[in-house]
Amino acid sequence: MDTYQTIAQSVLDYLSDHQYCSSLIKANKRCFEKLRVYLDEKNISYSPEAALEWFTQANDLAPSDINHGRVALERLRDVAETGSIRIEHETKHLMSYTILSSCMKNRLETYLEYRKDTFSEATIDNHRHSCAKFLAFAQKRGIQQISGISAALIVDFYNDAIYFGIFNKPQVNSHVSAMMQYFYEKGEVSYSCTLIIHYLSHGKQQVCFWNEISNDAHLKIGEYMESSETICIETLQL
Repeated sequence: MDTYQTIAQSVLDYLSDHQYCSSLIKANKRCFEKLRVYLDEKNISYSPEAALEWFTQANDLAPSDINHGRVALERLRDVAETGSIRIEHETKHLMSYTILSSCMKNRLETYLEYRKDTFSEATIDNHRHSCAKFLAFAQKRGIQQISGISAALIVDFYNDAIYFGIFNKPQVNSHVSAMMQYFYEKGEVSYSCTLIIHYLSHGKQQVCFWNEISNDAHLKIGEYMESSETICIETLQL
């Protein structure tokens, strides 16, 4: 195994050993493989400068690979220069699943088990990663049970940039909303939790409205939304 391959494998082993999600590991691996092809074509050895030159010229990377690739190359540099990954490139917030309490982890797995017949294995993994980010955020705010999640908490999560990359914010949003729909149907969260991200994504801060109406009103709105294609506005005079 040559020097470059040894360095790249060290990074991948680190990510695997620290239980980073499989989609991130795969993105790093794709990045390293394409960099290897570039080095071979140029007949040059790995260096941080050569890696940066490749990355600035690469036009065949998916958006998610570009996002992960920037940090992947920093990790390569770290291992080449110090033998280990510097703390600023550990991105521990990407390991949210591993810090979930047993309660939160079990509730997440219950939701994913419910989805296993309609989602592929890769999609399940993506949902696990996205939803774990949100549940870890909730834990840090002192939420110990799904029933403690509110629209206000989701707004705070939505506005907390550390939990989103440039390209995966819409994905995380949609995954969290889908999970909230499941827990609403189980009677564990209010109907507002299923809708709030939709409003936020369209620039509408509706959290005040949802906080002011009763739980009975949430249930009534949810029932109307799920049982009718259209709703007469008079019906919603709660």
